[in-house]
Amino acid sequence: TEIYTLSLHDALPICSFNDAEFDECRFEQYLENNPQLAICASYYWIRRLQASVYASDEACAMKAVSKAGPLLWTTPTQLEWAEYHFYAALAWAAHCDVTSAEQRPQFLERLVAHHKQLAVWAETCPATFANRAALAGAEIARLEGRDLDAIRLYENAIRLAREDGFIHHEALAQEHAARFC
Repeated sequence: TEIYTLSLHDALPICSFNDAEFDECRFEQYLENNPQLAICASYYWIRRLQASVYASDEACAMKAVSKAGPLLWTTPTQLEWAEYHFYAALAWAAHCDVTSAEQRPQFLERLVAHHKQLAVWAETCPATFANRAALAGAEIARLEGRDLDAIRLYENAIRLAREDGFIHHEALAQEHAARFC
């Protein structure tokens, strides 16, 4: 049995896919230089967006949003669209926290657009989308200063995610609610 040790110095950022066998910058250039790999690039950037949101890496998330959005046409499944809209909504919310007061309304508008799409899907398939719409809605309420609405929506997102088996969404909702409180 081999024992591996990892010092803090050796640790990579959580949203980085780099390791001894994979160089993400080189891979990203490869994807960009090969338009026939647009589907692969779309999946890559959506996963990158997801990882960035979980890592609370706002800059990396915004890069992934800008790269994945134009490639959505390549993803024929609603699942990838849903992942993109959910994590992009959370990325825009985080971006609103670090942007200037002048720019904030335009970024909040983008968050609202993602939330609207999630809400439409939640009407037809609440078991899959209601928790996502509630969390995006909570972030909108938080950013708009509607504290009681935000708390109610965070609690709803947590409950719905737990009931429907989306433990990773439940964790995100709990972290966002804790940060808010």
